[in-house]
Amino acid sequence: SGQRRGESLHEFMARRAEKDALQQETELPHAHAARMQRIVSAEAYPLPGKRGAKVFEWEKEGSYWIRRVMSRGLVEQRWGDMAPGHLRYNSFANEWDLCELFDPTAEPPADEEYDDLEHD
Repeated sequence: SGQRRGESLHEFMARRAEKDALQQETELPHAHAARMQRIVSAEAYPLPGKRGAKVFEWEKEGSYWIRRVMSRGLVEQRWGDMAPGHLRYNSFANEWDLCELFDPTAEPPADEEYDDLEHD
């Protein structure tokens, strides 16, 4: 998962931000263009395809938050129920992180099909 033993969510994100900043300094133009395209695409929160971005979920275990990769099947099942505020995309690693700590007040998207039934 890339998380170091005993590393908190915030420490992981800070370390990754430092690494990304260093990588950006030496990024080649074609790599930069591809990464910018991934960012634009990620803004719509598309379901990652079979060869798309990996998704990691931060799960609380005791007093620690542990970063674990989600299976493609689980991502497909749960993607539409994930609150956008709980998702962060990393364009360098082409990975999503899912954690309620990113925005504890975020709500999952409303189920429009269910809402239509409620108002009939």
